[in-house]
Amino acid sequence: MRMMKTILPVLAALTVLAGCSEKSASPPKAEKAGTEPVKLSMWVRTPETLDLIKKSAEAFHQKYTNISIEVVNYAPEQYSAAIQAAVSGDSLPDIFQYHNSLTLSALDKLNLIQPIPFTDDFKQKFDPGTWLEGSTTLSGKVYAWPDRSFVRGPVILFYNKKLLADAGLAGKTPATWDDLIAQAKQVKEHNATLVPIVSGLKAPWAAGRIVAQLATTTGKAGLASEVYPDKQFDWKTGSTYQAEPTLESIQFLKQLITGNLMSADSIIKDPPQANADFGDGKSAYMINGHWFVKTLLDNYKNLDFGVTTLPSKSGVLPYFGVNGGSANGYLISKKSKHTNEAAKWFEFLTENYYPELLKQSIDLTPIQSLNSASNVDMKPQFKELIQIMNQTVRVQPTPALINSVELETTNKLLSVSSKLPIGNIAQAYLAGGSQDVKAAVDNFVKEQENAFSNALKAVEGSSKDRWTFPDWTVDQNYLAEKYKDKK
Repeated sequence: MRMMKTILPVLAALTVLAGCSEKSASPPKAEKAGTEPVKLSMWVRTPETLDLIKKSAEAFHQKYTNISIEVVNYAPEQYSAAIQAAVSGDSLPDIFQYHNSLTLSALDKLNLIQPIPFTDDFKQKFDPGTWLEGSTTLSGKVYAWPDRSFVRGPVILFYNKKLLADAGLAGKTPATWDDLIAQAKQVKEHNATLVPIVSGLKAPWAAGRIVAQLATTTGKAGLASEVYPDKQFDWKTGSTYQAEPTLESIQFLKQLITGNLMSADSIIKDPPQANADFGDGKSAYMINGHWFVKTLLDNYKNLDFGVTTLPSKSGVLPYFGVNGGSANGYLISKKSKHTNEAAKWFEFLTENYYPELLKQSIDLTPIQSLNSASNVDMKPQFKELIQIMNQTVRVQPTPALINSVELETTNKLLSVSSKLPIGNIAQAYLAGGSQDVKAAVDNFVKEQENAFSNALKAVEGSSKDRWTFPDWTVDQNYLAEKYKDKK
């Protein structure tokens, strides 16, 4: 819960600031786009998109010569402090990138942001899950332009096409755990110097995410989730975790290591180190985050690789849950008098920046038709990644959309750190420790259930009923219309 250590003090500061701020009856009058020079200041905290934003700003100024964009870059670890200082000093720029330490509703209560005047026709271009109350919208009005799709987060399987072809496995990818074991053995038999599989398990969060997503393939586990990283909600029943699938997944990784099919050094490698080994052709397979597709394409141009879903124990896909909306959207500060120009800039980015996200293999866009457009020049591996994301990433239920009090329940749940997280349990067991891994997983599950129960009790008006969705099915996105009868 590193994130919550940042969020909680910031929210406390916002509460103090809220008492000193009176919300005006109406936003400042926006200047109409015309011929007078206008400069928009814009803060960016995502290094992977910085160059693209800057190039887009240059192209925008060429088209609209009276409007210029001043792009100010912040390192991710510095951004939270910069936003806090700007809020305290009433010095927010015209446009700034959302940060999870400041909720949209808190910014609105402090009278710091204003709606973006997008038309309904413009909004309808986007994936419906993009417009999420409390993330990109408030009371149905758009407050955040999303810089990319909310569809993200899963761990995937990378494979070296040449090494597989050399071992007689051309065109074959493992669909099941047994397939992966059999194919890895065949690779090893062909070339004993190769390490068939590599992964980066040094970081506890990475080990935990891999285990959680493998567990979803047993057919028994809840949904692995970026929102609740140490939980696996079964949204049908409101249960936070299941021990058996988690234990099976850890034991599967142990089987790979003890069988000399996965590098034992995976325990001491972080995800980028594992990626470098795979990029250098030292391994035939890699279990790692989807975000390494771009790194491989950029840094290993001669590597012929493909991507596919994680292999499954039971045949079900390795699903991964998100909440829609936007984690990196851009907002317009209330003090800006250039709302129309900012909206025009966002519309320009939609038409020009989004295709470049795909061409440069940075990320998916929030416009489904664009992601699948045949006229957008994308790398084949990135096209494969888009298919994987569409197959496996699902918008999960959001209890706070039924009653906003559940946002506080969520914050309390996420603020409780586990004594021994799943990632640490997996690391110790995979490294050959003497711990009772089953007992450790069982204790973790009890701890998670207690944390959930205590969070519900601690928030007045909270109810487990709002965390239980009998109509939830993992093969469908849980979108706005699902909440109509649950208010």
